[in-house]
Amino acid sequence: MGWLKGMLRPEMPVQQSFPEKDPLRLPFSSFQTWFDQEPLPPDTASGITAIYQQALRTNKNIHALQERIADHQQRLLRAKEVIQAKELEYSQFQFHPEAQQLLTYKQRRDVVQEKVYQHRDTLDNAFLILRQTLERPENAVFNNSLFSQYFFDAIKTLLADTELKIVLQVKALQAALDSHQLTVPLRDMEAVYTALQTLEPASITAIQQECLGLQQELSSLSQELNRRNLLQKIDDVDYWLKHHQQQALKLENDIAVLEKEIIEVEGRYKEYVQQLEILTSNALQRRVVIVI
Repeated sequence: MGWLKGMLRPEMPVQQSFPEKDPLRLPFSSFQTWFDQEPLPPDTASGITAIYQQALRTNKNIHALQERIADHQQRLLRAKEVIQAKELEYSQFQFHPEAQQLLTYKQRRDVVQEKVYQHRDTLDNAFLILRQTLERPENAVFNNSLFSQYFFDAIKTLLADTELKIVLQVKALQAALDSHQLTVPLRDMEAVYTALQTLEPASITAIQQECLGLQQELSSLSQELNRRNLLQKIDDVDYWLKHHQQQALKLENDIAVLEKEIIEVEGRYKEYVQQLEILTSNALQRRVVIVI
């Protein structure tokens, strides 16, 4: 791995010994101007130029990262100001006569919706695997309109499928798979088995029953909430509060990543400057200090 290390970061040149005298101090920002006036051998000048260009690119990278951090910090400050305002606005709803009951309904509605979404994701994942399998030309005989409805909207179709006709279809697929009539690539075999297990009679019946109850409760809560105009205001404030909280969290994480990156880049920059000092000192036979 030594050759790779050498390619990524050249070994530090050896510092020679020089007569005791005050070091020559050169600001990095004006190094190029000074260097252009020095009559150095071509090979020496080429080596110094290569390291200087690396240091210059790294320095520009540092400034770019600093600008990104400053931009993120400004956006974070604005997001926190909005969060503070929305938190205050949301807290004032507790003093509204209807707000407490509304918030109770809303919180319950959110819980119910989340449960429905979880079941939707479970069904969508399973039916996506089956869809990919049944869309193969050699498996077309096992496809039918009921599967297509489940592929399009699994929850809505499941609630309408009162006789659970899908159970017989899934059983038929399982039998076809067991008898090697269903063509499934080896790499997809485990996924197809898992999808069929997810849709086995006991599981899909339980999902259907729970979703029926959840939809009824959701309908009741929605009717109750829709009678009150205040809900829209609460929803709007809640939405923007959560939006800016998520934005602030992302910005904080991004800033942390950028700060870590800038530390690494600054380390490389200092290494390049140190190499530049050594090469320049060796060329002039005098100690050179480059001021960052």
